[in-house]
Amino acid sequence: MASSLTSTLKQQAAEHHRQPNSWLTWLLMPASFLYGLVSSIRVWLYDCGVLPIVRVNVPVISVGNLTTGGTGKTPVIIALAKELCTLGHKVVILSRGYGASHPINYGKATNPAYGDEAYLIQQAVPQATVIVGKNRSKNAQKAVQDYQPDVILLDDGYQHMRLGRDVNLLLIDGNELLGNKQVLPAGPLREPLGQIKRADAVLLTKSVTAEGKSTVSQWVETYCIRKPKVQLAPFETSGLRRAEENLVLLNKEVSDLTSRTVATVCGIAHPEPFETAVKALGFKPIKRWRYSDHHRYTVDDVRNIQQSLSTEDVLITTGKDWVKLASLVPESLKERTYVLETSPQLSLSDLPLPTLLKQQKDLSKNG
Repeated sequence: MASSLTSTLKQQAAEHHRQPNSWLTWLLMPASFLYGLVSSIRVWLYDCGVLPIVRVNVPVISVGNLTTGGTGKTPVIIALAKELCTLGHKVVILSRGYGASHPINYGKATNPAYGDEAYLIQQAVPQATVIVGKNRSKNAQKAVQDYQPDVILLDDGYQHMRLGRDVNLLLIDGNELLGNKQVLPAGPLREPLGQIKRADAVLLTKSVTAEGKSTVSQWVETYCIRKPKVQLAPFETSGLRRAEENLVLLNKEVSDLTSRTVATVCGIAHPEPFETAVKALGFKPIKRWRYSDHHRYTVDDVRNIQQSLSTEDVLITTGKDWVKLASLVPESLKERTYVLETSPQLSLSDLPLPTLLKQQKDLSKNG
């Protein structure tokens, strides 16, 4: 009951943050001003060297955002890590393990209890090493000693300034942009919009439009002394896969499923694009289950979902949700559960990375 109430409140807050300024926004503005002031002072203290920055002797690429979530960091991290591994790089990914039901200080992401996104990344890119722990600057130093990577990806690292980075990639959701552009709690921003100036490149993710790119480009022009490139990284659906298999279904197999009633289940920041993508495959979902981002599923959640379905209905969820649902869903439902596969259209050559990584490769060879 408490979990359901918390999920509902989070969804209502997220909906409010999308709306133009309202009486509630104005009511929360004093708190937002203080929050923004503190975050700006913190950035200034790092810039001035008052707060120390930890640096490691391998390139660090940070992937993060200005908002509270939902920009597609996990798919972008997976795409970057896969390409880096394909090119022969030894990759370590640092994750805070947000939402973990069993937090750890330093360890490999071998269990979804350590963080659903970290576990999903490790499963998607087994060639890389995903390290979970809140103190990512300290973990970076340990990981360099333990795994000798030649590149580190810092997941959700835009605000984690203690660990020095060579490249700052800032993600902005092309659907939502920055909501009402207010700082928490009045809006979705973790820090004021002006901090876009720290980005080396801005990636517009998910569904992107010319209008969205124009808006983001205006923010870059207004706030950035160095003008980072605004790069489009639209997300495309690669299809469906059976929940416990890695193979994506053939078009005919998906078409055969669309005649059946479908329910969608997700616990992500912005569920609409996921649900729209399911419909685009030819499904017409008439049952929809939405939970807050990083929702911890319970036996009661699964029981309620299952009771709403007939024995012929199919269930479609996200990869991030499935890693938490897998141990709870009974075999009779697993057989008709599917995961929607999406990926960003993004290449390393689009980003300010290749020269940096080539130099590191050359140093490794010479060393």
